[in-house]
Amino acid sequence: YAHTTGAKKLVMPDAAGILNPLQESLGNITQQVKVLGRSLNSDVVEQNGLLYMMDLELERIRQTKSFTVKWTNDNTEPVLNKDQRLMVFRIFQEVLNNALKHSQATNIDVSLQGQGKFMLCLKDNGVGFDTEEMLQSGKGAGLRNIPKRAALAGMECRTDTAKGQGTIFTLQQI
Repeated sequence: YAHTTGAKKLVMPDAAGILNPLQESLGNITQQVKVLGRSLNSDVVEQNGLLYMMDLELERIRQTKSFTVKWTNDNTEPVLNKDQRLMVFRIFQEVLNNALKHSQATNIDVSLQGQGKFMLCLKDNGVGFDTEEMLQSGKGAGLRNIPKRAALAGMECRTDTAKGQGTIFTLQQI
């Protein structure tokens, strides 16, 4: 402590060593928020395509270094109308977000078939859950809304999971 006119003054010579990593983390978080904000704009999905936007979203997840992400696709932009593309992307974000928040997974595998009949599959190696228990508990609003969104887009979805067995989510054209 240094005394100046009776007041105590805290001297921290290595404040930069503490603040620089925080400033760097804040910069990374800010960048992630910007990317997420752009992905929420429906025109961005239309302008850039579903494949590109999904790739961007998965890259954002990779950068957290919390998960191993495997992304496979047939390099074909799905033939979907604007509303279907947006709905698929929103469902993709919801399922991915649920996996990140709740699954305790270390691996997430995403595959997309754009050629012919559209199909999207997300698989994690997390803790899984009891679907009926989740729906009856009043939790899982997103889980309840996904089939409704899928139906609006002319798609069907299936969630295969059990406690301790991870989760496989499949979305495909009817």
